[in-house]
Amino acid sequence: MGFFDFLRPKVVYQRVHDSDYNNGRTFNSGKAKYGHIHYNEAGYTDYSRQRENARGVYADSLIARGIVRRLVDNVINTGLTRECTPIWNLIPGVSGWSDEERYQWTEDVEKRWQLYSESKESDIKGMLTFQQLQTSTYALRVKEGETFAICRYMNSPSRMNPLSLQILNNDQIQQPYDNPTLEAIKARKSTVKEGIEYDSTGHMVAIYVRDDLSNWSEAPKRVPMFGPRSGRRFVIYDANQETPEQFRGFPELSAMVYELDRLTEMSITEIENSIASALWLMSIETAIGGEKKIPIKPTGSTDLSANVNGMEDGPREVRIGKRALIQQNLGKGQSMKAYQPQHPNPNYAAFVEIHENMICSAIGMPLSVYRQKFQGSYSAARAEILFFWNNVIRRRSDFAYGFLDPAFEAWFSEEVDAGNIKAPGFKTLPIARRAWLAGTWNGISRPVVDPVKEVNAVKTRIDLGHTTGEREAKAHNGSSFRENIERLKKENELRREANQPIDPELAPDTPTDDPAPGGGSD
Repeated sequence: MGFFDFLRPKVVYQRVHDSDYNNGRTFNSGKAKYGHIHYNEAGYTDYSRQRENARGVYADSLIARGIVRRLVDNVINTGLTRECTPIWNLIPGVSGWSDEERYQWTEDVEKRWQLYSESKESDIKGMLTFQQLQTSTYALRVKEGETFAICRYMNSPSRMNPLSLQILNNDQIQQPYDNPTLEAIKARKSTVKEGIEYDSTGHMVAIYVRDDLSNWSEAPKRVPMFGPRSGRRFVIYDANQETPEQFRGFPELSAMVYELDRLTEMSITEIENSIASALWLMSIETAIGGEKKIPIKPTGSTDLSANVNGMEDGPREVRIGKRALIQQNLGKGQSMKAYQPQHPNPNYAAFVEIHENMICSAIGMPLSVYRQKFQGSYSAARAEILFFWNNVIRRRSDFAYGFLDPAFEAWFSEEVDAGNIKAPGFKTLPIARRAWLAGTWNGISRPVVDPVKEVNAVKTRIDLGHTTGEREAKAHNGSSFRENIERLKKENELRREANQPIDPELAPDTPTDDPAPGGGSD
């Protein structure tokens, strides 16, 4: 038994359905679909099967796609922006900095980060900006439960910063089985679980990456979390941890594969039935001896007028015109009978809504948010948005700790090394490093049901000192409070020069050309 074997999580989720479904259903790709079985033959959690199930249901289910899109649109949207808030009293050598100098420092760092994140330098392929990478990586976190990113450093004078990120396929992280690698791991007194190497204290120190998934003869390569000499970060790992004992991330969609798949099948069936109900399904019946029978044409006969068992000639022409069915020359005793399928199912909408509500509850999203359809009162709609926004804040925090903070720290370190950012003690004192990196990530603000009430609430919070104009500006549209004030000042000056009224209550008194009372002309 290995060092960590007693910690291996057994049966994180064990929701087993009928064996026929678990063993017989397949995805469109032909791979087996296993419902909610999330453990392997040894009884341990099978993360690769979880990811496979989640990918399949995301490809097949419109409900799954809708849930992922709602989460991405609310948690990330156009990307989270950085607000730097260094803890100045814990940083040596900055006690003499004035408030203006401190503000200028934060302004400079935020602007540098903004220019970098809005460029495509952060993507090793040069296709996406860092804001767009946030969208794709968070969607990957929801669908597959984890994200592996390799930090690559490109030394080019045409770049603002050397850092570029390479997002890996999660299947590339695999367990090594070749003897040289296993002997080296044993010599380091480490343990490898699910392609991740842990040292003797249980700390993650490296991952094993297979470059070519089609070449199984090639052993996966070891990539350390940090450079052994430079100390640079080489790997960013963001995972959805459901239990402390997990070695890999848990895909949220894998917990509802069965429901999503069944709802998809039912929806397809209802669509097909609705199409069938719009078609004409008819038969021609002939009365013979008081009984109705359908005439059968002899095998190999091409003569529509052939007499079968003494019956009269059948129809000579059946065709569909632009507006109606045209039937000519029905034989004696023949009649046409139409069949109407008993669909659509009148209980279909209610059935789907019940299961959508259960699925959304598992995600932490109100059904009204998923459907983007609010039918309740103002108070009910606001309550649903408020409770959902608690979920959004928690998801933003998890994503920031797992992906955004490590990426920003890697970028910040390169800026300090290049001399672009002044940060005394950043490389030598751990507490100073953390103090310099202190900050928050701001995204789109919570949707507002009544904008006037929300603006008044923000004003009250600022008056009471519960927040600041800078924070509210960033939360509202990602702008800078001071920059907004400077621009408004310039705009107001232009309005005065153009004699454009600003606000009668706020505008200063201006002299008029009217003569004073009782005065005369010169």
